[in-house]
Amino acid sequence: MGSSINIAIGSLAMVSQLIGTMLRDELDPNTQEHRYFSLASATTFFAGVTQTALSLGFQIDFLSHATIVGFMGGYHCSSAT
Repeated sequence: MGSSINIAIGSLAMVSQLIGTMLRDELDPNTQEHRYFSLASATTFFAGVTQTALSLGFQIDFLSHATIVGFMGGYHCSSAT
């Protein structure tokens, strides 16, 4: 069907892949394993703090289906390139 090496079903998996792609652009996980792990841990920690502070888990229920489909479509377009 597609040529992407990654598969994502759902918005959480997409965000995880986007963060992983962003981190791989900054650091090589094979040569700088400790720094990569530290940066990934810090990124996920601050994302969790932000989500908790803004209560996005509760507010996500009020997003329309079209908004979520648009987010997922945008991700798939960015992963195809």
